[in-house]
Amino acid sequence: MSEKQIKRKSLWDKISFVFVAVFLALSVVVSVTLIYQKSYFEIKWINGQSMYPTFNGDAVDRFGNKKGKTGGRASNGDKKLDCVIWDGHKATMDKMERFDILITAQPNNGSRDLIKRVIALPGETFYFGSGKDNGSLYLQNSKGEFVYTPQPIEEEYLREGSYAMYQTPTTLGPNEYFVCGDNRGYSSDSRSFGPITRDLISGIVVAVIGTADATLNEADEVVYTNLRIGCPRWIK
Repeated sequence: MSEKQIKRKSLWDKISFVFVAVFLALSVVVSVTLIYQKSYFEIKWINGQSMYPTFNGDAVDRFGNKKGKTGGRASNGDKKLDCVIWDGHKATMDKMERFDILITAQPNNGSRDLIKRVIALPGETFYFGSGKDNGSLYLQNSKGEFVYTPQPIEEEYLREGSYAMYQTPTTLGPNEYFVCGDNRGYSSDSRSFGPITRDLISGIVVAVIGTADATLNEADEVVYTNLRIGCPRWIK
Protein backbone atom coordinates (compact mmCIF):
# COMPACT_ATOMS: atom_id res chain seq x y z
CA MET A 1 0.00 0.00 0.00
CA SER A 2 1.43 3.34 -1.06
CA GLU A 3 1.90 6.27 1.34
CA LYS A 4 -0.91 8.11 -0.45
CA GLN A 5 -3.27 5.17 0.04
CA ILE A 6 -2.27 4.90 3.69
CA LYS A 7 -3.05 8.61 4.27
CA ARG A 8 -6.37 8.26 2.46
CA LYS A 9 -7.31 5.23 4.57
CA SER A 10 -6.29 7.05 7.72
CA LEU A 11 -8.48 10.04 6.78
CA TRP A 12 -11.41 7.77 5.97
CA ASP A 13 -10.99 5.95 9.29
CA LYS A 14 -11.10 9.28 11.14
CA ILE A 15 -14.21 10.40 9.25
CA SER A 16 -15.90 7.04 9.93
CA PHE A 17 -15.02 7.32 13.61
CA VAL A 18 -16.54 10.82 13.81
CA PHE A 19 -19.75 9.66 12.10
CA VAL A 20 -20.06 6.65 14.42
CA ALA A 21 -19.37 8.81 17.48
CA VAL A 22 -21.98 11.38 16.44
CA PHE A 23 -24.52 8.65 15.69
CA LEU A 24 -23.97 7.01 19.07
CA ALA A 25 -24.19 10.37 20.85
CA LEU A 26 -27.45 11.20 19.09
CA SER A 27 -28.83 7.75 19.89
CA VAL A 28 -28.05 8.24 23.56
CA VAL A 29 -29.66 11.70 23.58
CA VAL A 30 -32.81 10.44 21.83
CA SER A 31 -33.06 7.40 24.11
CA VAL A 32 -32.63 9.47 27.27
CA THR A 33 -35.15 12.02 25.98
CA LEU A 34 -37.74 9.32 25.26
CA ILE A 35 -37.20 7.64 28.62
CA TYR A 36 -37.43 11.01 30.41
CA GLN A 37 -40.53 11.94 28.49
CA LYS A 38 -42.16 8.59 29.24
CA SER A 39 -41.38 8.78 32.94
CA TYR A 40 -41.98 12.47 33.50
CA PHE A 41 -44.18 13.98 30.77
CA GLU A 42 -47.19 12.91 28.76
CA ILE A 43 -48.10 14.12 25.28
CA LYS A 44 -51.51 15.48 24.28
CA TRP A 45 -52.89 16.91 21.06
CA ILE A 46 -55.26 19.85 21.39
CA ASN A 47 -58.67 18.83 20.08
CA GLY A 48 -60.84 21.92 19.65
CA GLN A 49 -60.71 25.69 19.85
CA SER A 50 -61.83 26.34 23.43
CA MET A 51 -58.33 27.58 24.32
CA TYR A 52 -57.87 29.64 21.16
CA PRO A 53 -55.67 31.61 20.56
CA THR A 54 -53.42 30.18 23.29
CA PHE A 55 -53.58 26.80 21.52
CA ASN A 56 -54.45 25.91 17.92
CA GLY A 57 -53.97 29.51 16.87
CA ASP A 58 -52.71 28.35 13.46
CA ALA A 59 -55.01 25.34 13.02
CA VAL A 60 -56.64 25.01 9.59
CA ASP A 61 -59.36 22.74 8.21
CA ARG A 62 -58.98 20.28 5.33
CA PHE A 63 -59.49 23.09 2.82
CA GLY A 64 -56.77 25.27 4.32
CA ASN A 65 -59.15 27.71 6.00
CA LYS A 66 -58.11 28.92 9.44
CA LYS A 67 -60.32 27.35 12.13
CA GLY A 68 -60.15 30.45 14.32
CA LYS A 69 -62.14 30.94 17.50
CA THR A 70 -65.43 29.54 16.17
CA GLY A 71 -63.99 26.27 14.88
CA GLY A 72 -65.14 23.03 16.47
CA ARG A 73 -63.29 19.94 17.60
CA ALA A 74 -60.69 18.32 15.37
CA SER A 75 -62.04 16.52 12.32
CA ASN A 76 -60.58 14.58 9.40
CA GLY A 77 -58.04 16.65 7.49
CA ASP A 78 -57.45 19.38 10.06
CA LYS A 79 -53.81 20.47 10.20
CA LYS A 80 -51.43 22.41 12.45
CA LEU A 81 -53.09 21.24 15.67
CA ASP A 82 -50.90 22.00 18.68
CA CYS A 83 -49.21 19.19 20.56
CA VAL A 84 -48.39 19.81 24.22
CA ILE A 85 -46.59 18.03 27.03
CA TRP A 86 -48.04 17.92 30.52
CA ASP A 87 -46.80 16.92 33.94
CA GLY A 88 -49.01 14.92 36.29
CA HIS A 89 -46.59 14.31 39.14
CA LYS A 90 -47.88 14.99 42.65
CA ALA A 91 -45.03 17.40 43.41
CA THR A 92 -46.06 19.51 40.42
CA MET A 93 -49.78 19.27 41.19
CA ASP A 94 -49.16 20.37 44.77
CA LYS A 95 -47.70 23.61 43.40
CA MET A 96 -50.71 24.37 41.20
CA GLU A 97 -51.27 28.11 40.80
CA ARG A 98 -53.90 30.44 39.44
CA PHE A 99 -53.83 30.63 35.62
CA ASP A 100 -52.04 27.28 35.22
CA ILE A 101 -53.46 25.33 32.28
CA LEU A 102 -54.80 21.90 33.25
CA ILE A 103 -55.70 18.59 31.69
CA THR A 104 -58.97 17.73 33.39
CA ALA A 105 -62.13 15.68 33.14
CA GLN A 106 -65.60 17.17 33.19
CA PRO A 107 -67.64 16.37 36.32
CA ASN A 108 -70.06 13.45 35.77
CA ASN A 109 -68.41 12.74 32.42
CA GLY A 110 -65.69 10.22 31.62
CA SER A 111 -63.94 12.54 29.16
CA ARG A 112 -60.36 13.40 30.10
CA ASP A 113 -59.48 15.56 27.16
CA LEU A 114 -60.50 18.96 28.50
CA ILE A 115 -57.85 21.67 28.66
CA LYS A 116 -58.76 24.68 30.80
CA ARG A 117 -57.15 27.49 32.77
CA VAL A 118 -57.40 27.77 36.56
CA ILE A 119 -59.28 30.95 37.50
CA ALA A 120 -60.00 30.46 41.21
CA LEU A 121 -58.41 28.15 43.79
CA PRO A 122 -59.86 26.09 46.68
CA GLY A 123 -61.50 28.16 49.41
CA GLU A 124 -61.45 31.42 47.43
CA THR A 125 -64.43 33.73 46.99
CA PHE A 126 -64.78 35.43 43.60
CA TYR A 127 -67.17 36.86 41.04
CA PHE A 128 -67.12 38.07 37.43
CA GLY A 129 -68.05 41.56 36.28
CA SER A 130 -71.08 42.27 34.10
CA GLY A 131 -72.08 44.69 31.35
CA LYS A 132 -69.05 46.48 29.90
CA ASP A 133 -67.03 44.73 32.61
CA ASN A 134 -68.23 41.30 31.49
CA GLY A 135 -65.73 38.59 32.37
CA SER A 136 -63.47 40.67 34.62
CA LEU A 137 -62.34 38.68 37.67
CA TYR A 138 -62.71 39.94 41.25
CA LEU A 139 -61.17 37.98 44.14
CA GLN A 140 -61.82 38.53 47.81
CA ASN A 141 -58.68 39.37 49.81
CA SER A 142 -57.91 38.77 53.49
CA LYS A 143 -59.71 42.02 54.40
CA GLY A 144 -62.92 40.83 52.78
CA GLU A 145 -62.53 43.29 49.88
CA PHE A 146 -63.04 42.24 46.28
CA VAL A 147 -60.00 43.13 44.18
CA TYR A 148 -59.83 43.19 40.38
CA THR A 149 -57.41 40.49 39.18
CA PRO A 150 -56.06 40.73 35.59
CA GLN A 151 -56.26 37.53 33.56
CA PRO A 152 -53.68 36.51 30.91
CA ILE A 153 -56.32 36.60 28.16
CA GLU A 154 -56.95 39.16 25.44
CA GLU A 155 -59.95 41.36 26.24
CA GLU A 156 -61.64 40.43 22.96
CA TYR A 157 -62.03 36.86 24.22
CA LEU A 158 -62.52 37.73 27.87
CA ARG A 159 -65.65 39.84 27.22
CA GLU A 160 -67.43 37.12 25.24
CA GLY A 161 -69.58 34.39 26.70
CA SER A 162 -71.93 34.21 29.66
CA TYR A 163 -70.91 34.54 33.31
CA ALA A 164 -74.47 34.95 34.58
CA MET A 165 -74.33 32.30 37.31
CA TYR A 166 -71.08 33.69 38.73
CA GLN A 167 -71.66 37.44 38.72
CA THR A 168 -72.40 37.31 42.43
CA PRO A 169 -69.80 36.13 44.98
CA THR A 170 -69.14 32.38 44.96
CA THR A 171 -66.98 30.54 47.49
CA LEU A 172 -65.20 27.37 46.42
CA GLY A 173 -64.93 24.31 48.61
CA PRO A 174 -61.59 23.12 50.06
CA ASN A 175 -61.03 20.78 47.11
CA GLU A 176 -62.60 22.79 44.27
CA TYR A 177 -61.10 24.68 41.33
CA PHE A 178 -62.90 27.02 38.95
CA VAL A 179 -61.62 26.64 35.39
CA CYS A 180 -62.36 28.40 32.10
CA GLY A 181 -61.27 28.16 28.49
CA ASP A 182 -59.48 31.18 27.08
CA ASN A 183 -61.96 31.36 24.19
CA ARG A 184 -64.78 32.33 26.53
CA GLY A 185 -67.53 32.55 23.94
CA TYR A 186 -66.84 29.01 22.68
CA SER A 187 -65.82 27.03 25.75
CA SER A 188 -67.68 24.56 27.94
CA ASP A 189 -66.14 24.97 31.39
CA SER A 190 -66.93 25.65 35.06
CA ARG A 191 -69.38 28.37 34.05
CA SER A 192 -71.67 25.60 32.75
CA PHE A 193 -70.68 22.43 34.63
CA GLY A 194 -69.45 24.01 37.87
CA PRO A 195 -66.14 23.76 39.74
CA ILE A 196 -63.94 20.70 39.31
CA THR A 197 -62.32 18.70 42.10
CA ARG A 198 -58.67 17.76 42.44
CA ASP A 199 -59.26 14.10 41.56
CA LEU A 200 -60.47 15.10 38.08
CA ILE A 201 -57.20 16.88 37.23
CA SER A 202 -54.61 14.80 35.39
CA GLY A 203 -51.81 17.32 35.12
CA ILE A 204 -50.49 20.75 34.25
CA VAL A 205 -49.52 21.76 30.70
CA VAL A 206 -45.83 22.62 30.49
CA ALA A 207 -45.13 23.48 26.84
CA VAL A 208 -46.25 23.35 23.24
CA ILE A 209 -43.73 21.13 21.44
CA GLY A 210 -45.08 20.94 17.89
CA THR A 211 -48.08 20.42 15.64
CA ALA A 212 -49.87 17.47 14.08
CA ASP A 213 -52.60 16.65 11.56
CA ALA A 214 -55.91 14.89 12.27
CA THR A 215 -57.32 11.88 10.44
CA LEU A 216 -60.18 9.49 11.19
CA ASN A 217 -59.56 5.79 11.78
CA GLU A 218 -61.96 2.96 10.89
CA ALA A 219 -63.92 3.61 14.10
CA ASP A 220 -64.35 7.28 13.14
CA GLU A 221 -62.02 8.30 15.97
CA VAL A 222 -59.58 11.16 15.52
CA VAL A 223 -55.96 10.07 15.37
CA TYR A 224 -52.98 12.35 14.95
CA THR A 225 -50.31 12.01 12.29
CA ASN A 226 -47.33 13.90 10.87
CA LEU A 227 -46.13 15.17 14.23
CA ARG A 228 -43.77 18.06 13.63
CA ILE A 229 -41.54 18.85 16.61
CA GLY A 230 -40.37 22.45 16.91
CA CYS A 231 -38.76 24.76 19.41
CA PRO A 232 -40.77 24.37 22.66
CA ARG A 233 -43.08 27.23 23.64
CA TRP A 234 -42.99 27.03 27.42
CA ILE A 235 -46.24 27.73 29.27
CA LYS A 236 -44.68 28.18 32.68
